[in-house]
Amino acid sequence: LDAVSARSFQRPLLLVADDAQWLDTATVSALLACPDVGEGGSVKVLLSGRRGPSASVDGAVEASDLVVDLAGLDASALRDLWELSTGTPASPQDLVLADEVDGNPLLVLEAARATLVAGPGDTSGRSAASGLGALIGRLDERSPTAAGAAAVIGRRFTAADLVELLTWSHGDSTAACADLLRSDVAVAVDGQTLAFRHDLIREAVLDALPATTLADLHRRRAEQLAADQASDSAVAAARHLAAAGDSSTTIPW
Repeated sequence: LDAVSARSFQRPLLLVADDAQWLDTATVSALLACPDVGEGGSVKVLLSGRRGPSASVDGAVEASDLVVDLAGLDASALRDLWELSTGTPASPQDLVLADEVDGNPLLVLEAARATLVAGPGDTSGRSAASGLGALIGRLDERSPTAAGAAAVIGRRFTAADLVELLTWSHGDSTAACADLLRSDVAVAVDGQTLAFRHDLIREAVLDALPATTLADLHRRRAEQLAADQASDSAVAAARHLAAAGDSSTTIPW
């Protein structure tokens, strides 16, 4: 806050945070406090995020001066997207997806892809949940475990990260990463780094993990970060411990 205050004396500032649903409540509170330390209203904060995955966005909405809710695809746009992705006209059942997923383009595309895989006579794939489930279901036998570990690590990850977290061999981790790319769960950022193709895919991977497995992965990740002396690693370790349910261990951090 001191840095923001000092900089605001030099020029007006606009602080922008995208994917705000991933921010913790303390960070959102700090961002919302920034306009109060600016010189003569010279600091503004713009948050962009989805409601639902995190309470931090809902809290920011309540404290904001202006909220703009962006609409999803309407029926006409949904019809065009469905026909473009499947090569077939959208049926009335397909158009129901506009209400089901609030017109979210990614979920519509995944449901359309699942319908193509299932065949025109099978309606089980005509939903957002089954669409993302089919995406994860296309992975090889060990790749869902790798995807879960990667999702706990964050949006971006490497094969080396999986080696460390899962204690797999480099060959197994590399093969799993190749499968995540082949199945369109992840995309290549550079020669070594991968990223989930969309945050909703990462959320679906996390939701598919058994609670005990998810807690164990968070605990392992916390232990790795705790060994790092960097201050930001300590904060990240505390978040993973909290996610694992180890609230008593989080306090010293």
